[in-house]
Formats: sequence, structure tokens, C-alpha cells
Amino acid sequence: MQDDPKNNLPGEPGRDPNSSTNGRALYVKDLHYHATSLTELRRLAETNPDLAEKVVDQEDRRHQREDSSFKLALIVTGFLATLMLTAFVSIAYLFGLFQSIGMIVFLLAVSHLLRVVLTGEWSETSWLGQFLSSGKSGKKTDDED
Repeated sequence: MQDDPKNNLPGEPGRDPNSSTNGRALYVKDLHYHATSLTELRRLAETNPDLAEKVVDQEDRRHQREDSSFKLALIVTGFLATLMLTAFVSIAYLFGLFQSIGMIVFLLAVSHLLRVVLTGEWSETSWLGQFLSSGKSGKKTDDED
């Protein structure tokens, strides 16, 4: 009777009045099964218990991978935030706060100008468009008209 797969199935979950799931969820290791997935898993376990066990193991491994990658992402994010904060504080200390802000504004302006020039996203009527257009075609003289 112990090898019967129906006896290995989880029973009716206890109803805890303080629980937000109200007894409609089952927690297996790190997995959280809700009512619809529990019904499908029970049906699968009745017909093929080995496959149901493989499904649970596969979902458990997938959840563990997601959990591990999330924890790694938190660690890397914390490290990068600390690194950026340290870099900004050291630059502000070495060059001064206003010079650092000026350098950041200058770098942003140069990067924006490079993006506009390289992608060709300028207006022909703007000062940049007139400057770039005159540089491409050369200076016009009165004889060329």
C-alpha cells in the first residue's frame, strides 16, 4: 500500500485563516503550486506518477535557477552601485564638485553631438545642420549660382 502513487499524493491542504492563499496552494520545496496546477498535477500523477515526479523535479530545478540568478543579479547590482558611487565621490574629491558636474555635462553634450552627427538626425535649418551642410558641399561663390 505504501507504493501506491495515490497515497504519495499531497492531501487536502489545511486551511489557515491567516493565510492569503486560503488553503488553495501547496508548497513543495521552493515551488508554489496553486489550485489549477495542483489539479493538473494530481491528474497526471494518477495516470503516470513517474512523469508527475519528473515535472515537479524539473519545475523545482527551474525555480532554483531563477532564484540563483536573481540573487546573483542583486549582488552584481549592489557591487556596481557601490563602484559607481565610489567613482563619483573620488572624482568629485579630486576635481571638485562643480568641475565634476561640468565634466559630466560636457561628456553628455559630446556624446549627444556624436550621436546626432553619426546618425544624421539634425535639421537642415539648425546651426548644426547649416554647419554640416556647408562643410559637405563647400563654400558657394556668386559665380556658381
